[in-house]
Amino acid sequence: MKRFFFAQTSHAKCLQLVDKAPANDDSVPNRGRSLRKALPVSASYNLKAKQLSDSPTHFDADGKAHMVDVSAKQVSVREATARGEVLMSSPTAKLIQSGNAQKGDVLGVARLAAIQATKHTPLLIPLCHAIPVEAVSVNFSWADRIDDPNVGDNQSESPTVILQCEVSVRTSAKTGVEMEALTAVSVACLTVYDMVKAIEREMEIQNIHLLQKKGGKSGDFHRT
Repeated sequence: MKRFFFAQTSHAKCLQLVDKAPANDDSVPNRGRSLRKALPVSASYNLKAKQLSDSPTHFDADGKAHMVDVSAKQVSVREATARGEVLMSSPTAKLIQSGNAQKGDVLGVARLAAIQATKHTPLLIPLCHAIPVEAVSVNFSWADRIDDPNVGDNQSESPTVILQCEVSVRTSAKTGVEMEALTAVSVACLTVYDMVKAIEREMEIQNIHLLQKKGGKSGDFHRT
């Protein structure tokens, strides 16, 4: 059964082996129609990446992870903005807004955590380049959850409040700062949770996503 010894071969070789199998070979499960099920998870992921891009930059020709070579790229100004949300009860939100939380200024600490996170992104995300972060802005805003059934009624349960965190990162480098912005938002939201988890452990972190990026060979991106 050498045909299925996937652990030490690339997904491209797996495809060749499966394609060369006789059409009536029952040892190839769901031939053609369910090829992903016959491959390991990593190979299935690589196949998906191939569909999204002609060149999955974080994988070499053998399907192995590697750091992208950006040495030939030109230095240019690059920006990225990401956003995330923390859902919490109204009393918890009011405590944060008052600045009287037991651990201190919740949003002030979360802001510093976000800025610090941009500097440590390549230590957390294995294939990220270490690039100079030149500017970081962190903004928080509050909103009631629109689809919350408790908003506007007389129920005893407090309505859900959304804390939005938005981080913009800027650099002059050979690669972008999308991961720095996304990491900063994630760490800021986690820091908010840590600061008031003794008050409310049911808080939820959600909707972490890239809003926009500017600069670089791939051009600008704006979420619609």
